[in-house]
Amino acid sequence: MTGPTVKCPIDRPYAVGGLQCIACTDPNAPYFDLESQKCIKCPELFYYNIESRKCEKEIFITYLRALKRVIEVENYTIANVKVEL
Repeated sequence: MTGPTVKCPIDRPYAVGGLQCIACTDPNAPYFDLESQKCIKCPELFYYNIESRKCEKEIFITYLRALKRVIEVENYTIANVKVEL
């Protein structure tokens, strides 16, 4: 994917196809998905990752020993929790 060719204003911060700027103001699609270049809503059991700009599956930790190790080193990122599991 190439970068945008338009400079988007703050009220419409997402460049679609490098040609137009949009904002995700619809409560039924409040997040911008970088891959599809559309405003989306995450499905149930998913959350919106602001770094990847995608919906990702929630992690439910039931292995408490792994969770304790992550917390002890103050390494709370989702990627690091996945590694510990």
